[in-house]
Amino acid sequence: MKIDHTDSKEYLVKGFEYYNDEKYAQAIEKYALINRNDTNYNIAIAEIAICQFRMEKYDEAIETNKKAIEHALVLAPDMFINLGNSFDL
Repeated sequence: MKIDHTDSKEYLVKGFEYYNDEKYAQAIEKYALINRNDTNYNIAIAEIAICQFRMEKYDEAIETNKKAIEHALVLAPDMFINLGNSFDL
């Protein structure tokens, strides 16, 4: 089994760069590399939902926002807003 020693912060930074360049699929790929037990997972899953929304994949964004709300209570208020926006469109 190969172990990836890349710091999750590097994945976030690269994901943010892709997001800012409107390369949402590539951003999602980077965010998805962050393990759910990592402290940065909360941010990653929230960012995945935002990318899905930007890609007009509203059903996926809804499901991801629900996961984010369950996993990241600190971010829940923002995720409820994103969830509502996804339902609205």
